Amino acid sequence: MQKIALNTYFDDIITSADMGCPKEDLRYWQNAHSKLSFDNNKTLFIDDTPECIDSAQRFGIKYCLVKDMANSKRHEPSCSKFLSFKDFSELLP
Repeated sequence: MQKIALNTYFDDIITSADMGCPKEDLRYWQNAHSKLSFDNNKTLFIDDTPECIDSAQRFGIKYCLVKDMANSKRHEPSCSKFLSFKDFSELLP
């Protein structure tokens, strides 16, 4: 993300290490919400794992995207269950 300065488009970026549990765990979302007080209806969550997207949606995150082929050495099929993109530049205006 830093290669294309995508972080300038977000208020905050957090990781599972920041929250003390994996993103698949609803406690991740509870901890994140306590720390950031974000609005579920205005929050974008991006991940390369459909299970993490499922967890975000269960918590009520309205906007979720799957990053296809996050590992350039593995050619994973895209996840048709969620909106997806291949390159972060696709998200830029």
